[in-house]
This record gives sequence, C-alpha cells and structure tokens, in this order.
Amino acid sequence: MREINVVFGELLPPIPGGLTGEHEATVLSVDVHGVLDVWPDTLFSIHAQLPNEIVFEVMMPAMADENGVVRYALVGALTELPGILRLMVHAECEGKIAKAYAIDLMIADSIYEEA
Repeated sequence: MREINVVFGELLPPIPGGLTGEHEATVLSVDVHGVLDVWPDTLFSIHAQLPNEIVFEVMMPAMADENGVVRYALVGALTELPGILRLMVHAECEGKIAKAYAIDLMIADSIYEEA
C-alpha cells in the first residue's frame, strides 16, 4: 500500500497515484491542522473528477482523525482510467464550504488486463 501525504492548501504538481485497476492500494492523507485551527468543528468531504470529466462525491462529510488528518483509500472506480484524477477536499463549516483544496493524481496505465 502506498500513502500520499499532503497538507491542505499545499500547491503541488500531479502526484503519482497508482495504476489503473488498483483498489484501495493508495491512501490519500491530508493534514488539515491549518483548517481546524480556524474552524475546529469542520467536516471534510471529497469529490473526484475522473480523467473523462465525470465528477462525483467519494467521501461523505466526516471529521478529521485525532491527529488532524483526513484519510481516503482510492477505490477501483477512481482508477479505471489512466490520466489525471482530481480529488477536491471540501472543508465544510456551519453548512457551507469554507475552503477547498485540489490534489491531482496521475493514474498510470497498467499492463494487466482482466480476462
């Protein structure tokens, strides 16, 4: 398993995110201390934009863990297509999106083919 560690708001180029077809082989860990310092009761959700531009919610609003980190394991539906997978982490406070953070992951084409 690979873990990708980022800090909420950190500007990064696309990060290698795994291979097509992988299921829960990559965990995204987002340090959200900076958000929690301002809005301690923040809930976090994640939306995904696939390489084919389809967008959907992948993680319902949840609190950060005791270490101030939000974790999400990439499921197979997110790694079906090679290309840039954009994950948008929303910080929701009092029912409104207070901040958002985009992480671009590069999903590489696997040489494995299902029978």
